[in-house]
Amino acid sequence: MLSKLEVLNIAGENIAGTLPSELFRLQKLKNMTVVSSMEGILPSEIGNLRALEHLELRENSFDGQIPTELGLLQRLIYLDISDHEYFTEATIPSEFGNLSSLQTLHMSRNGLRDTVPSELFGLFSLEEMNLSSNSLRGSLPLVLESASLREMDLSDNKLTGIIPGALGSLESLEVLRMHVSMYNVLLRSSQL
Repeated sequence: MLSKLEVLNIAGENIAGTLPSELFRLQKLKNMTVVSSMEGILPSEIGNLRALEHLELRENSFDGQIPTELGLLQRLIYLDISDHEYFTEATIPSEFGNLSSLQTLHMSRNGLRDTVPSELFGLFSLEEMNLSSNSLRGSLPLVLESASLREMDLSDNKLTGIIPGALGSLESLEVLRMHVSMYNVLLRSSQL
């Protein structure tokens, strides 16, 4: 059954249903793009796709939680799980901190709740992070180790707290978008 398949692209407005469980047995799959109207939950078996380097699951109608097993995809370079109207109770798994090869993370417009896991800011390869237009709360961690981070978009969330002075140590950062309801600002212009 398609044992040599490396690229899978499912796109189109008239494609609906759930992801077949057989997809999660494709051991050589490197690139998986599903941009359609798929629904149901993202199964934990997605963690079986250990060869994946590119995973794009935009504009679907998945609900439930984002599987923590995505953190097992050590070769993943690009991850886009954005534009899901039914992820309103989902959180960003702290296991994403295990994605040591990850360069791009897009999770905008999902209704994600809870805090931004501090583990995301320990990903040294991460260059672009877009978590905009969710319902993320809390504050950013005071230690930011994402040395390669060029773009970070945290706008349109419910973040509060201190703007970490460590932002000034992100030498690669070119674009920063955020709206923070601050109760204590410890950032001086000389730090940026």
